[in-house]
Amino acid sequence: IGWCSKVEAMGDKAPVGVRASCFLTKGTALYGKGDSAAAADAFAQAATLAPGSAAALNNAAYLLTRTKKDPAKAMDFAARAVLLAPAQPDYPDTLGYVLLNAGKLAEAEDALAKSIAASPSASSLLHLAQVRAAQGNFAEARQVLDRARARPSDAETKKDIDEFASTLQGK
Repeated sequence: IGWCSKVEAMGDKAPVGVRASCFLTKGTALYGKGDSAAAADAFAQAATLAPGSAAALNNAAYLLTRTKKDPAKAMDFAARAVLLAPAQPDYPDTLGYVLLNAGKLAEAEDALAKSIAASPSASSLLHLAQVRAAQGNFAEARQVLDRARARPSDAETKKDIDEFASTLQGK
């Protein structure tokens, strides 16, 4: 990240693409360190500087929703990421997650169905289970959550699955 400090010190004198790459790198490093709020800001800056960077748009959308609880701001980023890279299954997963958090359940379900059809990940299945629960369909939410548990996942997603499963108990 040392080079990013130099780029940031240059301000507008640094080329836009270099500044965007700096913020994308910084966001990735901050997220890896567990500083999701600062990572969200860095990804949002990268997305603003490089509106054609699907990765920056997607990462900003996800963390703006998860960390900053701002799905309204994240919606544009997520939708643009999907438009730029429609074959990337993580992007409609993020869009579905943003839509879920904005209360747009039918749209979230559609986006997540596209993600799952392309590549059923633990994350996309978890988000679909959350949509099903929000729709009041707890039996189906549990079934989809079981599918999520069966998929390989990172520690954060495993934790999210376990936490969500506990909310379904008794429903």
